[in-house]
Amino acid sequence: MQVVNLTPTAVLLLTAFVGRCQAQQSGNTSSPWFCHDLDCPSYITLDKGADYEKRQYPSANWVSVNVENYTYSAAVSKGFAPLFDYISGANKEGVKINMTAPVLVKVLPGDGPFCQNNFTVSFYVPTKQGETPVPMQQSLYLNSLPPATYYVSSFDGFADDTSVPAQAAALTAKLTANGEAFDSSAFWTAGYDAPYKLTGRHNEIWIRKADAAGGSGSTPAKSVAG
Repeated sequence: MQVVNLTPTAVLLLTAFVGRCQAQQSGNTSSPWFCHDLDCPSYITLDKGADYEKRQYPSANWVSVNVENYTYSAAVSKGFAPLFDYISGANKEGVKINMTAPVLVKVLPGDGPFCQNNFTVSFYVPTKQGETPVPMQQSLYLNSLPPATYYVSSFDGFADDTSVPAQAAALTAKLTANGEAFDSSAFWTAGYDAPYKLTGRHNEIWIRKADAAGGSGSTPAKSVAG
């Protein structure tokens, strides 16, 4: 039998997913399978190929925290804890929010090999929540992402300091080869699974489609140090 040692952050994530499953109503069949009946942001699939798909997302509300760190895993671990506190009631209204998906991480690579990268870790806040509760921790902020189109590739296993840079580089190379116009300044990861799930995991890399009227160029994105 394989023994899995969970970090404190993983325990928090496990608690969040288990609590959400106990509280959820059945029949949330409109969400993709990888949302696992958690509330997820809606999207429209504009195109789908063998390597990636193109999705159109409407505006959505998120609660976010910015983290500077050298590695992806450490940044996500640091950013997750205050976000979990927020949905557990550490907000000015004292409202508890069910766990949602995905845990979204914007990755803005540093300017040099010895610079820290900039990460934005976010939880989705569904519109049915009503007025979005105001965070109590000063590091957290409400973040309304505007409508955008993303190129999205999926991968299984765990999103970590090895898989994330490799998957982002692979999607960048495919977009470049296909002549797609995309914003090369940053990319996003989207994780949908609790840490105890060892198989059948679903992770995504999002790269934003460049605006037709002068969006960022389609040069390859910088890799994440790790």
